[in-house]
Amino acid sequence: MNFLFPLFALAAAAVAIPILLHFRRQPPQKVVPFSSLMFLEQTPVPPKTRRKLEDWLLLALRCLALILLALMFSRPFVRSQKTAFAEGGVSWCILVDTSASMHREEVWEQVEEKYGVALEQVGEADALLVATFDDHPRLLLDHEAWEKVPVGTRRVAAASLLQDVEPTWAGTNLGEALVFAAQQLSSEGTGKHGERRIVLISDVQEGAALEALQSTSWPEHVIVDVDPVEAPWKNNFTLTAAPPVTEEAAASLDAVPSSMNREGQGQVRVRVTNSRDSEVEKFSLQWSTSGDVVEATVPSGGSRILNAPARSELATDGQLNLRGDGESLDNHLFVAKPIARPARVVCVGQGLSRNETVSPLFYLERALKPTAAFLPELVVTNSSELRGVDLQDADVVMLFGEAPEAAREILQNWVKAGGALLAVAASGDRGDTLRALGAAPEVKLKDVEEDALLQDLDFSHPLLRTFAESGVRDFTRIRFWKHRTIEGVEGMKNAAVIARFEGGSPAWVEWPLEKGRVLAMMAGWQPSDSQLAVASKFVPLLYSLLDWAQGSELSAQSLVVGDAIAAQPSWKGVLPVKRPDGRTENWNVDAEKMWHGTDMPGIYVVGTGDAARSVAVNLAPNEGRLAPMDMQRLADAGVKLKSTGASAMGTKTEAEEAAAERRVEDSEHEQRQKGWKVLLLAALLVLFLETWLAGRRSRGVQMRSQPTTQAA
Repeated sequence: MNFLFPLFALAAAAVAIPILLHFRRQPPQKVVPFSSLMFLEQTPVPPKTRRKLEDWLLLALRCLALILLALMFSRPFVRSQKTAFAEGGVSWCILVDTSASMHREEVWEQVEEKYGVALEQVGEADALLVATFDDHPRLLLDHEAWEKVPVGTRRVAAASLLQDVEPTWAGTNLGEALVFAAQQLSSEGTGKHGERRIVLISDVQEGAALEALQSTSWPEHVIVDVDPVEAPWKNNFTLTAAPPVTEEAAASLDAVPSSMNREGQGQVRVRVTNSRDSEVEKFSLQWSTSGDVVEATVPSGGSRILNAPARSELATDGQLNLRGDGESLDNHLFVAKPIARPARVVCVGQGLSRNETVSPLFYLERALKPTAAFLPELVVTNSSELRGVDLQDADVVMLFGEAPEAAREILQNWVKAGGALLAVAASGDRGDTLRALGAAPEVKLKDVEEDALLQDLDFSHPLLRTFAESGVRDFTRIRFWKHRTIEGVEGMKNAAVIARFEGGSPAWVEWPLEKGRVLAMMAGWQPSDSQLAVASKFVPLLYSLLDWAQGSELSAQSLVVGDAIAAQPSWKGVLPVKRPDGRTENWNVDAEKMWHGTDMPGIYVVGTGDAARSVAVNLAPNEGRLAPMDMQRLADAGVKLKSTGASAMGTKTEAEEAAAERRVEDSEHEQRQKGWKVLLLAALLVLFLETWLAGRRSRGVQMRSQPTTQAA
């Protein structure tokens, strides 16, 4: 039992008053004179030290009444099971980093040591959570499991949790892990202790993701105690794959396809980043199968994109190695052998020309050249002749402008069966074809003659994932001279806006139609509409479109540890997947279209024989940013660190804030239970009984003390 106002309980000491009164002997109320005392026996008055208590029942009732009144004013309550921990107890969460960067030498030994030190701070009456994290958090010990462990053996049980844990090869999402830990501590299952602490055991590298903290309000009562491990990070080069195109301008259309052709002949572009404060600038690149060596330099804190050495064996998987730095964790890049996929593109529209620069087909034909990934085939037809075209083997249909009603029905049935269609709006379109292809009935198009730029691009979409890196995501140099606005998209629940024009009008929109998908562009790429066709981003955008159409959103060059391998349309049944460690797992492609077993870098081979396909999986690029993070970044994100435990106003300490929170919680418990009412009723009953008993005793004494007369 607890008391909201414990000082009032001291009033129970007033029970001494009736006890003292009962010790006091009252003199006789009536005196009867006698003429002679010679015949009476003299009774000596007892000394004070030999006086005894009388009327025990009456005394007990009076003491009980005083005690009940004192308890009533002290407002007692009983804490619930969730809050029945010891006063001043702490809710702990030990958060251990298991990302790829923790593979560095002697790092994990430090983690085990620091984990033991953290456990020493946890009292037997405290609450404890244990979690690990890489790109996702994982809970090893929750509150209920901790409570089930007998007191006295809890630390031993918690110490054994880390015995079977090893670092993974995934990236570091520190923000998501901290949010997860804070939510666990704040949940009802962990009780409401005075203090809640997260002990973070990590290398706290600057490449860790913190985005999750931006969308969450950090709880004021949760404090993070960072216990960083010491790991080497200086003089480190990071080797990652670079996007195929990084130039922001193209002199002519012929220059871009030629670069794609060179890439198709085995050219691999890589990015090499040097750590800050590095004393080493020179490095070398070489394939694991030997061959040419490329030597280059990158200044401290700098980054450089360059071509890897030419591969001597293009028909095999490759591993590119970097030499010259002090840490080998991020010095390997895996490249899958190129397998060109046929891509049949059907172009539908009126007046399409391969030779006139005003036609979008002119630029499309020159951009879609054979590469290491695709062998494109262009089929051109107009809307009236669409019925004679075999769409069965088409990977994507590109529709330019509106289509007549007969063609709409053909395209609608093809998309519903699983086809992928790109609809490029032209001047004068009103949206009839889009409505037939699954758009909302209220969708309408309207021509806009003003120029505009793209904004709010969704780089997580397969169409734009190639441009996700900071060096190639700038679309502000591509101007659209005219476009169409689309109204009614907001009413489409499944529509995804990939990009918008200035002003907020959707520029590129995707929506599903039964088994298929439709991608609508509100402006063309020909010079009459925009500068897109002459921009360096046009070619990779088209090949990303082919990836999107064929369902292979993640190409071999873009997979990192933790990404899923997408099933290709030709894959059927159960396929074997050979992992980099030599083990083989079976994948039922018919049941699951994505395989999520990429838990280590290397080459994964799906299938057997000539139909086998290699998929390269590499470390997350940010795992190579090994320099320690500035703790101010966490503080700026709202995280309450141990060193900044005082409140923002500087008027309350952590203990004062915890005590105030406990008082509020106790007051809520007391108001719900209202135990003082029960005590008040009991006190009134005791006082009533005491009054009745005292009155009865008083009447009996009076009757015995009255003189009696006897007849002579």
